[in-house]
Amino acid sequence: MSLILITAMQNFIIFMSDGRVTQQKTIMDVDVLQEDFKKLLKVNANICIGFAGAKEQCEEVLKCLNNYTLNNLNLDNVIEIINNEAKSVYSKYMILGIQIKILMAIGGIQDGVIKFKTFSSVNGFKIEKYIPKGDEISYAMLSPDGVDIKNLVNQIYANAPCTSDSLKKAMGGCIDNVSQFNNTVNNVKFTEIIRR
Repeated sequence: MSLILITAMQNFIIFMSDGRVTQQKTIMDVDVLQEDFKKLLKVNANICIGFAGAKEQCEEVLKCLNNYTLNNLNLDNVIEIINNEAKSVYSKYMILGIQIKILMAIGGIQDGVIKFKTFSSVNGFKIEKYIPKGDEISYAMLSPDGVDIKNLVNQIYANAPCTSDSLKKAMGGCIDNVSQFNNTVNNVKFTEIIRR
């Protein structure tokens, strides 16, 4: 598991991830491969990607960005490029009979608007859109092993004032909390913030 949290309001978007990379040994047991892996990629000043699932395959997907001048890409370009590449990489491994999970969240600013989208191999790469309006908080999480922490996340966000600092602190608290009961998440945190 990884835990990637994305929180957005009209003036900012925050991406946060834990740093643990694991390999499943049995249903209840995992090997920890790395404790400080940043599961976030800042594409340019306006775009960030959070990713979870199979580490090598997610990195393979992101390598496709090397074919582009990153500062010339807008958010919709990046979403289309990464979604298509994720489908391609996933198909390649499925043909080989290898089950993998690829989960992506891509967000930032386009045309003066903060927004983000998520998709994954788990839901057939269907794109889900999030655009905060007014004082609304839009948020999503990527968690490949299906652990349902939505209630925990809802509680944490419900009690946080709507500032980037307080939401960042709440997101960190959520990752800390999950790391206490799930051995595939640690409390090493990485954060990217994009402001409008």
